[in-house]
Amino acid sequence: MREAQRITCTNDGWFTMSFAAKADGYVTPGTNTIWRGQQQVIDLAYYPFPEGLAFQPGVSVDADARKSPPPSPSITFKMNGRTAFYAVTGTIWTWEVTFSSLGDPSGRPPLPDFPARIPLNILPYHL
Repeated sequence: MREAQRITCTNDGWFTMSFAAKADGYVTPGTNTIWRGQQQVIDLAYYPFPEGLAFQPGVSVDADARKSPPPSPSITFKMNGRTAFYAVTGTIWTWEVTFSSLGDPSGRPPLPDFPARIPLNILPYHL
């Protein structure tokens, strides 16, 4: 099972695109336009989603020439500092989303003048 906190999509196709993270009944705001060779990230920790949901990148390709795009592989949301990397390849007629790798945990972010002895992100979110 792939567990991650962030979803990154890289545009390796011959189109412009955007994406949103989607789960059953949950969706994030979409990203800005992603040009060929660029990527954007959505950090699920910024939203009040419970851990354990299966998220997938809902990719929207500009000028998509198909009626229904293929489904994207999913990840399980967990506050672990890891990033799931996806590549979007093809053309407006044949594009697809593939899972490429799972990044290492990012660790503690640098916070100037914040005491290092105080832990960060250790409390789970509960509704």
